[in-house]
Amino acid sequence: MGRGLVETADLTLNRRTLLAAAAGGAAMAIGCGSGSEPTDSAPAAVNGWSPPDDERRRALVATARFGPKQAVRSANGVAICTHPLASAAAADMLALGGNACDGVLAASMAQAVVEPHMTTLSGCLSMLYYDAASGEYTYVNGMMAAPQAVPDVKNMDVAEFGALMTKTDGTLCFVPGFWGGFEAGLERHGLLPRATVMAPAIHYARDGFEIHPFLWGEMFVESAVLGREPFSREIYFNGSTLRDIGDKLVQSALADTLDRLAEEGGDHFYRGEFGRRYAETVQARGGLITAEDMAAYEAFWDEPVQGTYRDYGVVGSPAPDFGGQALVEIMNMVELPRSTRLSGSPLSRASRPAPATGTRHWAWCHLLRRARTTSRWSTPRATSPPCCTRSCRCRSGPASTSTASTPAPPASTSAPVRSSLAAGRTRASARTSSRGTASRSSRLARRACR
Repeated sequence: MGRGLVETADLTLNRRTLLAAAAGGAAMAIGCGSGSEPTDSAPAAVNGWSPPDDERRRALVATARFGPKQAVRSANGVAICTHPLASAAAADMLALGGNACDGVLAASMAQAVVEPHMTTLSGCLSMLYYDAASGEYTYVNGMMAAPQAVPDVKNMDVAEFGALMTKTDGTLCFVPGFWGGFEAGLERHGLLPRATVMAPAIHYARDGFEIHPFLWGEMFVESAVLGREPFSREIYFNGSTLRDIGDKLVQSALADTLDRLAEEGGDHFYRGEFGRRYAETVQARGGLITAEDMAAYEAFWDEPVQGTYRDYGVVGSPAPDFGGQALVEIMNMVELPRSTRLSGSPLSRASRPAPATGTRHWAWCHLLRRARTTSRWSTPRATSPPCCTRSCRCRSGPASTSTASTPAPPASTSAPVRSSLAAGRTRASARTSSRGTASRSSRLARRACR
């Protein structure tokens, strides 16, 4: 049963609800659609890579369903991607003698074919890579680049910027960096020929693959957009209806482009026919990209973000990529409250204040002890503050030369908690009291360090 073309462009739909509703019988539909007839002959090898036969391909696509996935284990390497055909392409590269770079880039290129809603040639590609032989961490930045004529957003007011961000023409199209990142990464770290790494993507674009539920849900939600252009109707529609789950999706024009890229590389994508036609297409939709913008693009190598967590090193992708810098900062933040209890951690010593005799340091150590002994889950104890070294004089109070005018705090700061428990209050009320005391102590500690 085909899905009809959605005529209106302002369809409002909860995508996740739609996909969840469609998932029930989706797995059974894969492999029995009208466009997935099996063949008896095994596919011929392409540039050293052997495609899966029809039965194997349908079995792989059938696992692209919602819910728990099958666990995998290996002594030599594991490849994980959001589509099983892309994961299989990566594993095949390892089996052919390639390294992790070959596998990652093969999966990325295959994903641009089998999951066009996730990544495309007109998007970006960045890669954080570790070379075990040299111990080197590298990061290739294949982000999109703004054209020379891009509006100056720095001097825009909020209304102007909001109007710019809501445009649906070609104004916000940037120079794609996917191919630049792919080519730079493969040239520096890859072991296999470019044609071999791209062979799975070319095969699935030319011979097709079965539509899985997630892809069909994205097609349905965007059907009003896909139905506007003849080339997208040819790919995603069968006549006037959307192709169904289990039907084969063939992208012949994309296969031709990938073939040219495997042979000519950036000379075709940025400086050749593809670059010129891409710029013309964007300009015809009101965009700003020129052929000169395309020809000037270059991916570049950047230094990864590095940090520590306990005795481990943490390496992440730098800005403008997402997540790497935030991950390092989060791990440092998680570590800091516990660093005083981890004697083997580098930060447990480095983060402690140096020995001091002034009032401010004494107040800081005292308040930290108070916050810790009245925290939510800790047991009141009269131990020396864990933030200090053994030579710190805060154990005996502030030095007389610097604290003559400062009254000494109470000797025991855990008495309120003990008295509340002795009075028979509930555990919940004791926890609430502890949280409030710890919060007040934290504010006082911050004030003392100013």
